[in-house]
Amino acid sequence: MSCKWLPIIALLTCGLFPTGARPLAAQTFQHPGVLVSRAQLDFVKAQVKANVEPFKTEFQRAKDSEYGDLHYKPKGPPATGIIECGPEWETPSSCGR
Repeated sequence: MSCKWLPIIALLTCGLFPTGARPLAAQTFQHPGVLVSRAQLDFVKAQVKANVEPFKTEFQRAKDSEYGDLHYKPKGPPATGIIECGPEWETPSSCGR
């Protein structure tokens, strides 16, 4: 390689690897739909493990629910695309509850 290319290589290399540059700090991802913190989850986990009520019973109910099944598949909206609760929406039997 001839010496005439060295200044160009040096400029390109300096442009790719600037001196004094620091890597960006790692950021933890926080899902916008998760409304509890790691500390809260750890607390509940410890309560379940220690068989403290109502944590133990409610955790078991969640696991036994169809929604707690590891193979749960969302059913999606009705064919009409409209979810209607009707006038009795407060009752457990309305809106599929």
